[in-house]
Amino acid sequence: MSTSDDSRSEHEPTEPQGLNLHAAKRSVRRHWRGASLIVLLALALASIYTAFRTPLYRVKALVLLENTAPSFVPGTDTQFILTRDLSEAQRGLACTRPVLERAITIARAARPADPVLSPTSASVLLFDPLETIIDGQLLALNCYNPDPARATALANAWMLAFVDEMKLRGGSSTKGESDFLEKEVEELRTKWTDALRALQQYAKDSTYDPKIAESDPVRQRYAYFSEQLTAAQAQQANLRSEAKELESAKGDPQRMLLLPRARKDEKLVSYVHLILEQEKKLAEAKTRFRDDAELVQKIEQILRDLREKELQHAGLLAKEIRIELSIAEDLVGELTVYFDAAKQERQDINSKSGEYQRLASNVEMAKKVYDDINSRASSAQVASGYVKTNVKPWEYGEVPIKPYLPSWPKSLAVGLIVGLLLGAGFIYLREVTDATVHSDSQLKDTLGVNVLGTVPLLDVRLSGNCYHLLESHPRTLASENMRSLRMSLILACSSHRGLVILVTSPGQSDGKSVIASNLAVAFAEQGRRTLMIDGDVYKGTLSVAWDCDIDRGLSSLLNGGSSFTELARPAGIENLFLIPAGKKIPTPAKLWECEGLDETLEKARSDYDLTIVDSPPLLAVSDSHTLARKCDATLLVVRSRRTQFGHIRRAIDILVRAHARQSFFVVNGLDSSDAEAAGYGYGYGYGGYGYGGYGYGYGYGYGHGHRRGDDAETSASHEPEAGQDASHRDRSNSRGQKAG
Repeated sequence: MSTSDDSRSEHEPTEPQGLNLHAAKRSVRRHWRGASLIVLLALALASIYTAFRTPLYRVKALVLLENTAPSFVPGTDTQFILTRDLSEAQRGLACTRPVLERAITIARAARPADPVLSPTSASVLLFDPLETIIDGQLLALNCYNPDPARATALANAWMLAFVDEMKLRGGSSTKGESDFLEKEVEELRTKWTDALRALQQYAKDSTYDPKIAESDPVRQRYAYFSEQLTAAQAQQANLRSEAKELESAKGDPQRMLLLPRARKDEKLVSYVHLILEQEKKLAEAKTRFRDDAELVQKIEQILRDLREKELQHAGLLAKEIRIELSIAEDLVGELTVYFDAAKQERQDINSKSGEYQRLASNVEMAKKVYDDINSRASSAQVASGYVKTNVKPWEYGEVPIKPYLPSWPKSLAVGLIVGLLLGAGFIYLREVTDATVHSDSQLKDTLGVNVLGTVPLLDVRLSGNCYHLLESHPRTLASENMRSLRMSLILACSSHRGLVILVTSPGQSDGKSVIASNLAVAFAEQGRRTLMIDGDVYKGTLSVAWDCDIDRGLSSLLNGGSSFTELARPAGIENLFLIPAGKKIPTPAKLWECEGLDETLEKARSDYDLTIVDSPPLLAVSDSHTLARKCDATLLVVRSRRTQFGHIRRAIDILVRAHARQSFFVVNGLDSSDAEAAGYGYGYGYGGYGYGGYGYGYGYGYGHGHRRGDDAETSASHEPEAGQDASHRDRSNSRGQKAG
């Protein structure tokens, strides 16, 4: 078993080394189905949202703003700034409540039968959402509503209400704005002075000085008394605990020595040691003399005197503790009074500080608003003498035919973008969290095992005839890899005669039976007498693939019902023989413990150049454990992008415990993208076959079912092409006649 010591650690697969274009393409090629499903799901959700959302119709009414400044205004820049500011002010005026309420009144007169515009239900919320846009001298008033006719009425009414509002201002919006702002300035100045007086009056009534509060002597006193009170309470608790422990330790010398205060009293410690010494002498005397002996009586009298003295001294110590406890309680009471007073002062300071800060904030806010409005009033007063304005309707809104929202192109575009982002995140997570084998180089680096070779992922046209690749498609890349695997196995096992090789895998659907079948054909076409043994008595995969009679096989041979010569049948290929699995028995595991297994393997070693045993997966059943110990080498097949590293580690542990002689690995189903990532690629082919997205299409279902039908290892969904299927049936029939 060629594994390094660090292979036993929980080593995860190598992480992706940077996201480059080729790695991204490989990841997309591996997970495009899942990502496409996410994109389609996002588009479906976007479509459902768009289909069930209430449509909104947008109607736009245009107002012409003729804001002009006379030529005597110095500088064109100043003229532009004045007219632009005026347009922005008019835009804000159009969204005010008086204008919107007047617009509802006008719309109600235009549509008296509309229940939504009735006096009891109509409100400015009908204009939610509303939108105003300035485009040069045009002000666009956009109104949205589920009813296109109502949206048209509201937009036109809004335009008329805005024009009426501007006319009511006397034809000069800047003059009206200037007068309005002057009144606002007077009111804000009054609010500011009132807030300042309130702050000064509060500081006078509460005697609160912010400068003294910044030095904060009250908080310092509060912190000091809090610390002192905590320390005094801790001392009080310790004294109470010592008094309680001393009271419970009276009469017990051992516990008395554990008390800190008792250990500091040398006289009490001496009494305790004398008591312990006399107790020891008394115990020794009682073992040598009777209880009424004079020596025993004398020692007991000494013990009584010592205990009495110990109790007296412990009483003095307890009295000392009580005195200290009384002093500590008085100190706690005194500090509590000081602490409560400091706490109350601190609360008063905090309350006054909070109120002072609130009043100061009001003063600051009132001053800021006053300064801002005063500045605007000055600008408006200057502009009122220079800028003239004229507002009139420019374009009435028309009833729309199509809704503005929802928009199918926008919804689908958003759904597509979100789906692509989620799909990319799905691909990234799949790549990051993937704990399966990717390539042979990764398997070597992670576990330090011997990898003899790889087998590429088969094209869909080859997957239906995967057990006879070297015969049906000898020039494909997979067939060449099988021959390379044959050579590597010969070099690794020293190519001695009678070699018995066990082919197994950690789990189901790893392709071990396909490897075993094609490897046997590869050895046979080299001129070696090769024997295939279908050791998978649960499914008999090779027996089904080579059209053998399953009534007699390995199970009857190991039970003594048949001889080795009778069951070793020609497989239809020169130098290739097969022993089928035979009938299924209730307890297959007992077959591998019988003496017939050793005799069968010895017979195979003597009659054949090479024997290949196909066995069940290592983690599924325990049959392969015994076979691994009895065979000369074990070929462990793992499936790229399917076999977990945890399963491989468990399989290695099983082979180590089974004392397998030699173990080698084969990476099956290697995709071209993983081969490129590993540093080499399958950029060439034989016979014109490329690479598809299908695997071998076989699986395991170990249990108590039938071997044919749904349990067959070759999936029915991966049938070969018509010509290949016919040729395969002809060869299978000829093999069946020979094997029969």
